[in-house]
Amino acid sequence: MEESHDNATKPSTRTIDQLSPKDFQTEAENLFDKIESSVVKLKVFNDGLEIERHPPRPDATSVVDSAEDDDDHGEGSHGGQLLIHVSAGGDMYWGGGTYEFTIHSGNIGGVDNSFRRDGKRKQFNGYVSMQTPLSGTFTYVYNIRSGEWEGTEDGHA
Repeated sequence: MEESHDNATKPSTRTIDQLSPKDFQTEAENLFDKIESSVVKLKVFNDGLEIERHPPRPDATSVVDSAEDDDDHGEGSHGGQLLIHVSAGGDMYWGGGTYEFTIHSGNIGGVDNSFRRDGKRKQFNGYVSMQTPLSGTFTYVYNIRSGEWEGTEDGHA
Protein backbone atom coordinates (compact mmCIF):
# COMPACT_ATOMS: atom_id res chain seq x y z
CA MET A 1 0.00 0.00 0.00
CA GLU A 2 1.32 3.42 -0.95
CA GLU A 3 1.92 5.97 1.81
CA SER A 4 -0.41 8.97 1.86
CA HIS A 5 1.21 12.39 1.63
CA ASP A 6 -1.84 14.39 2.59
CA ASN A 7 -0.51 17.67 4.02
CA ALA A 8 -3.93 18.58 5.43
CA THR A 9 -3.33 16.24 8.38
CA LYS A 10 0.17 17.48 9.16
CA PRO A 11 0.87 20.67 11.09
CA SER A 12 2.53 23.47 9.18
CA THR A 13 6.21 24.11 9.74
CA ARG A 14 5.76 27.90 9.36
CA THR A 15 7.07 29.83 12.32
CA ILE A 16 5.35 32.63 14.17
CA ASP A 17 6.83 36.10 13.95
CA GLN A 18 9.97 36.36 16.05
CA LEU A 19 12.74 38.82 16.74
CA SER A 20 16.26 38.43 15.46
CA PRO A 21 18.70 37.40 18.25
CA LYS A 22 20.09 40.96 18.34
CA ASP A 23 16.61 42.54 18.56
CA PHE A 24 15.61 40.02 21.24
CA GLN A 25 18.66 41.00 23.32
CA THR A 26 17.75 44.68 22.92
CA GLU A 27 14.14 44.10 24.01
CA ALA A 28 15.27 41.99 26.99
CA GLU A 29 17.71 44.68 28.09
CA ASN A 30 14.94 47.29 27.70
CA LEU A 31 12.79 45.14 29.99
CA PHE A 32 15.61 45.05 32.57
CA ASP A 33 15.97 48.85 32.28
CA LYS A 34 12.25 49.28 32.98
CA ILE A 35 12.30 46.91 35.97
CA GLU A 36 15.46 48.48 37.36
CA SER A 37 14.17 52.06 37.06
CA SER A 38 10.94 51.06 38.81
CA VAL A 39 12.81 49.40 41.69
CA VAL A 40 15.13 52.41 42.04
CA LYS A 41 12.01 54.53 42.69
CA LEU A 42 10.93 52.05 45.40
CA LYS A 43 14.34 52.21 47.11
CA VAL A 44 13.52 55.72 48.34
CA PHE A 45 10.85 54.22 50.60
CA ASN A 46 12.42 50.81 51.25
CA ASP A 47 15.87 50.61 52.79
CA GLY A 48 16.06 46.86 52.25
CA LEU A 49 16.24 46.89 48.44
CA GLU A 50 19.50 46.29 46.60
CA ILE A 51 19.92 45.96 42.84
CA GLU A 52 22.67 44.10 40.97
CA ARG A 53 22.98 43.97 37.21
CA HIS A 54 25.33 41.58 35.44
CA PRO A 55 26.37 41.83 31.77
CA PRO A 56 25.95 38.96 29.32
CA ARG A 57 28.08 35.93 30.01
CA PRO A 58 28.33 34.06 26.72
CA ASP A 59 30.68 31.26 27.76
CA ALA A 60 30.93 30.28 31.40
CA THR A 61 33.65 27.76 30.63
CA SER A 62 36.12 30.38 29.40
CA VAL A 63 39.00 31.49 31.57
CA VAL A 64 38.15 34.49 33.73
CA ASP A 65 40.50 37.34 32.85
CA SER A 66 39.46 39.98 35.36
CA ALA A 67 38.22 40.30 38.91
CA GLU A 68 35.06 41.97 37.60
CA ASP A 69 34.11 38.85 35.67
CA ASP A 70 34.62 36.79 38.82
CA ASP A 71 31.65 38.54 40.42
CA ASP A 72 29.09 37.44 37.81
CA HIS A 73 26.15 35.80 39.52
CA GLY A 74 24.94 32.36 38.56
CA GLU A 75 26.50 29.56 36.63
CA GLY A 76 26.48 28.99 32.91
CA SER A 77 26.05 31.37 30.06
CA HIS A 78 23.33 34.01 29.97
CA GLY A 79 22.42 37.19 28.13
CA GLY A 80 22.48 39.24 31.33
CA GLN A 81 21.00 39.13 34.80
CA LEU A 82 19.15 41.51 37.07
CA LEU A 83 19.02 40.67 40.77
CA ILE A 84 16.80 42.44 43.26
CA HIS A 85 17.65 41.63 46.87
CA VAL A 86 14.93 42.31 49.43
CA SER A 87 15.92 42.27 53.11
CA ALA A 88 13.70 40.83 55.77
CA GLY A 89 11.69 43.75 57.11
CA GLY A 90 10.87 42.46 60.54
CA ASP A 91 7.77 40.71 59.21
CA MET A 92 7.59 37.25 60.73
CA TYR A 93 6.15 35.85 57.49
CA TRP A 94 8.73 37.32 55.12
CA GLY A 95 12.37 36.41 55.50
CA GLY A 96 13.57 38.39 52.50
CA GLY A 97 15.02 36.95 49.34
CA THR A 98 16.25 37.61 45.83
CA TYR A 99 14.28 38.09 42.64
CA GLU A 100 16.46 36.88 39.77
CA PHE A 101 15.76 37.86 36.17
CA THR A 102 17.88 36.11 33.52
CA ILE A 103 18.05 36.55 29.74
CA HIS A 104 18.37 33.22 27.88
CA SER A 105 19.08 32.85 24.18
CA GLY A 106 17.54 30.06 22.13
CA ASN A 107 14.36 28.06 22.49
CA ILE A 108 12.72 27.00 25.71
CA GLY A 109 13.13 23.27 26.23
CA GLY A 110 10.28 21.37 24.62
CA VAL A 111 8.59 24.44 23.12
CA ASP A 112 10.59 24.54 19.91
CA ASN A 113 8.91 21.40 18.55
CA SER A 114 5.34 22.14 19.59
CA PHE A 115 2.58 23.67 17.52
CA ARG A 116 -0.10 26.23 18.23
CA ARG A 117 -3.73 25.58 17.33
CA ASP A 118 -3.34 27.54 14.09
CA GLY A 119 -0.61 25.15 12.94
CA LYS A 120 2.29 27.56 13.35
CA ARG A 121 5.39 26.27 15.10
CA LYS A 122 6.32 27.93 18.42
CA GLN A 123 9.88 29.17 18.20
CA PHE A 124 11.67 31.87 20.11
CA ASN A 125 15.09 33.45 19.83
CA GLY A 126 15.19 33.70 23.58
CA TYR A 127 13.26 34.12 26.78
CA VAL A 128 13.53 35.77 30.16
CA SER A 129 13.14 33.78 33.35
CA MET A 130 12.12 35.29 36.69
CA GLN A 131 12.87 33.32 39.83
CA THR A 132 11.12 34.59 42.95
CA PRO A 133 11.71 33.65 46.58
CA LEU A 134 8.06 32.78 47.18
CA SER A 135 6.34 31.86 43.92
CA GLY A 136 9.04 29.98 42.03
CA THR A 137 10.18 30.45 38.44
CA PHE A 138 8.28 32.06 35.58
CA THR A 139 9.23 32.20 31.90
CA TYR A 140 8.46 35.11 29.57
CA VAL A 141 8.70 35.40 25.78
CA TYR A 142 8.44 38.56 23.72
CA ASN A 143 5.31 38.82 21.59
CA ILE A 144 6.39 40.80 18.53
CA ARG A 145 2.79 41.52 17.51
CA SER A 146 1.69 43.05 20.83
CA GLY A 147 5.11 44.38 21.86
CA GLU A 148 4.66 42.79 25.29
CA TRP A 149 6.39 40.09 27.33
CA GLU A 150 4.02 37.17 27.95
CA GLY A 151 4.20 34.41 30.53
CA THR A 152 4.47 30.97 28.96
CA GLU A 153 2.50 29.39 31.81
CA ASP A 154 -0.74 31.33 31.28
CA GLY A 155 -0.08 34.02 28.68
CA HIS A 156 -0.25 36.94 31.12
CA ALA A 157 1.56 40.08 30.06
